[in-house]
Amino acid sequence: TGSVVRVRRSSDNAEQDFSDVSLIADWVGSGNDGYVTTWYDQSGNGNNATQSTASSQPKIVDAGALVSDGIDFDGVDDFLDTGYSSGVASSQSLFAVFKVDLIDSSFRTPIDGRDANDDGIGFGVTTAIGFRFHVDADDVFATANTSLDLLTGIYGSSASAIYQKGALADSGLAPSTISVTTENYFIGKSPIGTSSLPLDGSISEIIIYDSDQSANRVAIETNINNYYDIY
Repeated sequence: TGSVVRVRRSSDNAEQDFSDVSLIADWVGSGNDGYVTTWYDQSGNGNNATQSTASSQPKIVDAGALVSDGIDFDGVDDFLDTGYSSGVASSQSLFAVFKVDLIDSSFRTPIDGRDANDDGIGFGVTTAIGFRFHVDADDVFATANTSLDLLTGIYGSSASAIYQKGALADSGLAPSTISVTTENYFIGKSPIGTSSLPLDGSISEIIIYDSDQSANRVAIETNINNYYDIY
C-alpha cells in the first residue's frame, strides 16, 4: 500500500508519487526521461531511499518508455541513500533482484552498507558477485552475469553464505570482529566511496532483514521468483 516511487520528469522537473508503476511513463510523456528521487520503503519502517541531486538520480523512464528490470543506474554517479544504518554484530540477511549491464574489473555495488573498516553487509560485482561483510578474505562469491538475477546473502553468528537463483553458490565462516555500526545502506554504490564504482545496471527489489533468515530463505526466494520469473 502507499507510494512505490517518487519520480522527477525531465521536461519541467515536476515530481509525482506513484503507487502504480505502469502509470509513470504516461505522466513523464513521450520522449522525456523520468528519474527516481525517492524509492519508498515498503516494510513500514520508513527507510526510504532518496537522492536530492538531480544528476545522481537513477532513471525509471527512458525517452518516454518505462525502463525494463526496475530502476536503471548509469555506472557513473547514480545512487540512493536509505538513511538506514544497521549494526551487524549478530546476523543479517540480504535479498536483491538486479541486472548487471557492465561486468569489468571494477568493484561495483548494487547495495552496500560497509564502513571505512570494510565492516558491514553488501553485494559487490566484478567478474564475480561477492557477498561482503568484512575484509576481502571473508567474502563469499557467486558467478557474475548480465541476466536478471536473484542474490541472497546470509550473515549468521557463525557462518555466511551466498545463494544465486535459489542455489548455494559459496559459504564460509562469519568473522567475530565485524563492527556493530556501519554506514547507511546505499543502493547503487558504496557509501564509503573509495573502494567501488556505481552500478551499471538495474535494480528491481531489495529486502534487508536484521536477522538470520536461513529458515525462511526458500519461501522468500520462491515468493520473489514467482513474481519476477527469474529461474
